[in-house]
Amino acid sequence: MAVDKEYLQLALPFLKEAPGDFVQDLIDNSQLVQFQKGDKLMGEHDDCSSLPIVISGSIRVFKTNDEGKEVSLYHILPGESCFLSANCIFSHSDFPAAAVAAEHTEALLVRASAMQRWIDEHAFWRRY
Repeated sequence: MAVDKEYLQLALPFLKEAPGDFVQDLIDNSQLVQFQKGDKLMGEHDDCSSLPIVISGSIRVFKTNDEGKEVSLYHILPGESCFLSANCIFSHSDFPAAAVAAEHTEALLVRASAMQRWIDEHAFWRRY
């Protein structure tokens, strides 16, 4: 799915702080995807190769206990990203939980390598 610059700037308010060339760099280093309710995004122990930023809908992040019961940790809402994904990207570790679409969800999947580069280059990205 093609990513439109104006659409992203409207959907993600934090981009108002971004330098002019950043939005194009974001587009070049991400993929816009759609998930249906219940679609699995990540499983426990999966490799973190991208950071999801929710455009619309929501993602539920949860753990499963020893009895098989799911315990919700948090929901990722529009404009937000996944704290655990960011953490596992920076720590080079596996995803410690599972994530599913809680409803029809559109998200931007940002490449881990770009995300790490932007931390060094852009103060607004570090704040995000």
